[in-house]
Amino acid sequence: MFLYKKKRIILLLILIFLLIGSFKLFHFSSSPVPYITTSENIVHTNTFRNGGFKNGYYIEPEIIENTLGIELKKTHSSYSVFTDDLNGQLHSLSTAEKCRVLARTTLLGDGPLEESTTDEALARNVERFRIYNYCFLKGNIKLTDILPDDSIIQLTTTLFPYMNTEILLNKESSNLIQKYDIMTKQEISIQFHYNHVNLFQSWVEKGNGKGIITTMAAKEFDFFLRLVKVLDKLDNRLPIQIVVTTQEDYTNFKRLLGVNLQHSKQDIQIINVSYILNEEFVKKKISGYLNKWIATLFNTFEESIFIDADVSHCRNTFFNLEPTTWESEMIGTKWLFDLEFSSSNSDFDGFSTEQSIHNSFFNDGIMHQIDSGVVIMRKTIENYSSLLLSLQLNMADVLNDCVHGDKEYFWLGPLISGNKYNIDPTSCGAVGSIYEETVENTNTKRIGICSTQIGHCDFNNSLLWLNGGAKLCKNPNAAMNDFERYPEFMTQRYKNVDHLSEIYNTRLFIDGVVIPDIQKESMQWMQTRECSQYRFCATIDIPKDNPNIASGNVIRFDQEEIASYNEISALWSEDISE
Repeated sequence: MFLYKKKRIILLLILIFLLIGSFKLFHFSSSPVPYITTSENIVHTNTFRNGGFKNGYYIEPEIIENTLGIELKKTHSSYSVFTDDLNGQLHSLSTAEKCRVLARTTLLGDGPLEESTTDEALARNVERFRIYNYCFLKGNIKLTDILPDDSIIQLTTTLFPYMNTEILLNKESSNLIQKYDIMTKQEISIQFHYNHVNLFQSWVEKGNGKGIITTMAAKEFDFFLRLVKVLDKLDNRLPIQIVVTTQEDYTNFKRLLGVNLQHSKQDIQIINVSYILNEEFVKKKISGYLNKWIATLFNTFEESIFIDADVSHCRNTFFNLEPTTWESEMIGTKWLFDLEFSSSNSDFDGFSTEQSIHNSFFNDGIMHQIDSGVVIMRKTIENYSSLLLSLQLNMADVLNDCVHGDKEYFWLGPLISGNKYNIDPTSCGAVGSIYEETVENTNTKRIGICSTQIGHCDFNNSLLWLNGGAKLCKNPNAAMNDFERYPEFMTQRYKNVDHLSEIYNTRLFIDGVVIPDIQKESMQWMQTRECSQYRFCATIDIPKDNPNIASGNVIRFDQEEIASYNEISALWSEDISE
């Protein structure tokens, strides 16, 4: 997904991530195989016994109540902080005067932000953020021109509870971000902001150069070392920043990376943002996927590529985040596509990728739209405000379990904040070893891939990037977990835990991509029980007498591509000590 406007970082930058596994998020892919490469051919066998489509193989999908056809509209305009009285005051004021009133009434007068545990609390919190964005981010009005120092601290605590407010008290020790270079062993300190002018503006302006950003937990250290080996192989020249939120992680990663990456060619830096964050809040709320937002907000690059180190109540809640007519009139908040647009346009033909995804999400209730294993960002005030709101949405309790992890917030953040965004138009597919079989008693041939990796190809059908590592299953405990959870199923197909573990550690063999046609019920992603249920099958059914009917959904790589991709797969999968 591309977060900045229409400008994109040169496509070649993405090629750096060819076949790079992500550390988390969705994992789809094929059921591979040991392989042997020769100058003439590549031989492989399917290591998953009994094929991919036997009775009882799939996990039954959850039955979700059909809520489609409900009216798409903001349910409760009464949630808005804008009232008739307030709008009467604002109507004829200049922007600066309008912001003075808004800051003292809606931003401070309503008290601290409520925990976003209800639709009303979330709607009001989002609206107050958009006011802050209108005045102090996009509007570039100085906080000191509107509020005294104590009110600036109160406002920061209200809207950005994860920030350490001591950075606003001119305490130098709490206004620093540390950057440590693994290769040179040099450390420098960077001042986060200056003189209350704007908490984030000076940081955005400091963004410099292009690079790769990521974050990881200690358990993902092995994945990062494999990633570095692949980047060495691909001759990557972009610097890499690992963003950490605690002093403990900073100290540990300096030691671990210093020991394990002595022979790497990569320029790797550790960014320690623990001083500018509220330590107690981070312990309580910032974990897992939320660390990604810290990395995207507080890296030092101007342009960056983020890569991973590896339900009806939800729709109504999102409906209530649409700006009211009063808000649109008073501070100009407008969505790229509004709910009325989705209500009146159920036919996606001719839509842009962004339009189609908006409609699928709000009209059809499909809560899983994109993968965010690779995100490209240019650090501007508009994009930065989108990321700030994305983090707020991702922390909202009322939105728990609405989407998987962080991925949808990369487009919902800019949409709801009233900014523009771009989503790559290519569809993802399962990557791995293609198989074909005849569907019993039909004239239909089924082409498929079952695996734990998903990937995207470019418009020339070359593999652009891969999510999920390059082993059949990246989870080191999956074999044991699978036998404990489905003992009868696993025993019928695999000898024992050790046998399945050996299979899971097999390198991924890649000869193609299958992109399911999700508009057809028979061609959906299908979840299996292997690899802690992270193994999915993508299939295409075609008539035997018309094999080209779905050619765009099946990509078969040529021998040169197969050899290249599998060389990198082998490098990723080999023993990390080699």
